[in-house]
Amino acid sequence: MNSDELVKSELLCFLQQKSKIMTFDDLVSVTVCTHFYNSDEVRLTAAAVYNYVDQRPPAFEGSDKDRKTVADMLNIESKRFDTYIWCN
Repeated sequence: MNSDELVKSELLCFLQQKSKIMTFDDLVSVTVCTHFYNSDEVRLTAAAVYNYVDQRPPAFEGSDKDRKTVADMLNIESKRFDTYIWCN
């Protein structure tokens, strides 16, 4: 994916918008613990993010792998996506 290509993702839009008003830990908990986004949505979104930054996603395991994946995406977002539009 080139840097000019838009990614349409409800999860990324949610993370981008809510990261302005929620703490990191609260945002990760709300996103994963409420089961609003399922594991497939988290996995597909993470694949798009890691493809965009051209790095291999970490292979998280265990019952909290979605939580770790969302936390890792938020860390990438805060460092690399200042002007990247995630919202559809």
